[in-house]
Amino acid sequence: MYKVLFYQTVRGASPVLDFIATLDDKTRAKVYRHIELLKTYGPNDEIIVVHGFLKKTQALDVRGIEMAEHRREDWLARHGC
Repeated sequence: MYKVLFYQTVRGASPVLDFIATLDDKTRAKVYRHIELLKTYGPNDEIIVVHGFLKKTQALDVRGIEMAEHRREDWLARHGC
């Protein structure tokens, strides 16, 4: 099994888990099923979930991508990976 971690801010908040908590029961269950699949079949390293969103259009959410990139860089800077 692979390790799935959720991004946390310096103060310990987890915006990804907060986002997941806002989802309806069916969608939240689907997200957790996918996370379990990542744990089972994911890459050989740790998986860090840094961002979540509901895709409602074909357009890319540039702000969401920038947020994910920022959180990734923050995680790497703080955890030395």
